[in-house]
Amino acid sequence: MSGPSPTTVDEVRIYTRALSDAEIAVLAQLPVEPEPSKFLAPTIAGASLRLDWTGTGHLEWAPQVTGPWQKITPAPEPPYMADIVPGENRFYRLEASR
Repeated sequence: MSGPSPTTVDEVRIYTRALSDAEIAVLAQLPVEPEPSKFLAPTIAGASLRLDWTGTGHLEWAPQVTGPWQKITPAPEPPYMADIVPGENRFYRLEASR
């Protein structure tokens, strides 16, 4: 491979002084906070509902908005496709990962 590889920068910090090796080591070990879960606009394709989201979380569904909520297993990765069943209500939410 020649040339630079594609990369992204997810955090930038600017300091008014040079950091010590110890300070850099501490910063390198800080835990990364997960991105908050957020649904994107759902779409319908034929007889299927397409759910897409950003962040981390576990997709759950319920027959009523008040529940009872059930985790969809195995945990799907986005996008998730669900069949649309006439006369059946389904509500979806993302339970935050802990």
